[in-house]
Amino acid sequence: MAEKTIAVPNFEEPASGYIVIAPLSPENRAVIHGLQDQLAERFGSQNLWLPRDEQLHVTVAHVVSPDGTYDQDKDVLYNEVRHDAVRALQTLALQPLKIDLTFDQIKAFPPAIIIQGHDDGSMDALRQQFVEQFEPPQGTRRPPSIIHSTIARFRNELDFEEVQAATQGMRFSFTQQTTKLQLIHETKLFTQAYDVLQEFPGDVQPNGRR
Repeated sequence: MAEKTIAVPNFEEPASGYIVIAPLSPENRAVIHGLQDQLAERFGSQNLWLPRDEQLHVTVAHVVSPDGTYDQDKDVLYNEVRHDAVRALQTLALQPLKIDLTFDQIKAFPPAIIIQGHDDGSMDALRQQFVEQFEPPQGTRRPPSIIHSTIARFRNELDFEEVQAATQGMRFSFTQQTTKLQLIHETKLFTQAYDVLQEFPGDVQPNGRR
């Protein structure tokens, strides 16, 4: 039997999680939109969930994972650890934050399609410094081991070999200069909706739910 993609059962389900992300520029999001349009044309937009605009990002680290299992309410837990997490991020922001991430690979997996990037090791070092200064609660995901942004998930099952073949022929390249991090409160899985709680370096007032 041919392998199928994994369909997410309910995209509308609310969630609560607290995550550190690196936003992508509007110019680079436009490049991703072009890749997504190709996927929608090939497989049908009804079969894909395609994150757009501010939903597109690079995950740096989790503070409280939206899909994690904890012994207490996630919002209560976040309030207990918030001070330590913010202090760690403020410490990281004391050093100049300028990381060039080059994205030039697209990869398909049964749960999702991602674009993968690379740098000089600075993002991995940043993630390591964060978890050295802030110990995430038990049940929180460890920081990702790769630099990536998810550009598609599946609403319905598709033939995975066809998805792989389609992505292998897609070519692109762009560089994202990361100069700030955002601590967000995710209210719907996959950052479909979230509020920016704080920005590093510097503070930002919450600018409404995305």
